[in-house]
Parts: sequence; C-alpha cells; structure tokens
Amino acid sequence: MNNDMAQVELTMMQKIKRLAALLVMVCFFLPLAQCQWSVPVTDVEQNTPRAPETKPAETHTDIIIAVNAFRKAAPADLTLLMVFLWPLLAVLLTALFKSRPLLNSLIVLSPFLCAFSLYYMSLVLSLGKILYGGYLWILSMFVFTGICLIELVQLVKQILQRRGQ
Repeated sequence: MNNDMAQVELTMMQKIKRLAALLVMVCFFLPLAQCQWSVPVTDVEQNTPRAPETKPAETHTDIIIAVNAFRKAAPADLTLLMVFLWPLLAVLLTALFKSRPLLNSLIVLSPFLCAFSLYYMSLVLSLGKILYGGYLWILSMFVFTGICLIELVQLVKQILQRRGQ
C-alpha cells in the first residue's frame, strides 16, 4: 500500500513538473518586465552666454519579452533561450530515455541548472517592474525547482538504502 502511494505521488509530481516546464517555455513569449527611464532634453543656443535651458525629460518605456531579445542574435541570447528551454528538454529526456545512469545524472544536474536559471532571470527581471509573464516564470520555475530537489533527495535515499543492504 505504501509503495503504491509513493508511485501515485511520483506520477502526480511528474505531471506537475511537466506542466511547470511547459509554462516556463510559454513565458518565453510573454512580457516579463517593463523598464522606464527618462532622458533630459537640453536646448543649447550657441550665441547666448547663459546656461542651457532644460526641458521636461522624455520618458521611454520598454517591455522585455524574451523572444524579442532573442531576435537580436547576441551570444547572451543563447543563454536566455536555454533558461526557458532546458526544463522542457529535461522533461522530454526523462520521458524518452529510461536509462538509469542518464536519469540519475539529469536528476543531479537539474538543481544546479535551476539555481543558474533563477539567478540569471533575477538579473533580467531586476531591470524593471515585473509583469505577468515574469511572475508566471518565477512561480513555474520555483515549482520545477522544488520537484527537482525532491527527486534529488529521493535519489540520494535510494543510493543510501542500496549501500546499506
């Protein structure tokens, strides 16, 4: 009975992990943050000795959408793409390959990739006001990270049990 319950929980965790990975990828196309900055406008007359007059500053607004940033083809864009894409690739690899060593290495590597993704996106989202795509990415990535950590703990417990026998 206890083993059946663990299998049901594991299956439910896998479904939630897949949904979180899909939502992380969907956020690639959603507005993540909004930046606003002002540029002072000065009017300088060359014939007068007085100080330049300052007009009201021009306010610019920019909305950060990952797919738009990716279109510029800079090397950092590959990192940005991988932050959104790797969770879905990890879930697909887990579903396609049943090789235990490959799955174990993916389980061990995933929390580190999660930490890097959270750090990288914290830098991107700190540029301005977080929009709904940013909040959805944060929520989905924290759920994905939590499940990756649970899987890592379960793997360590299995290894310790095997060594204890």
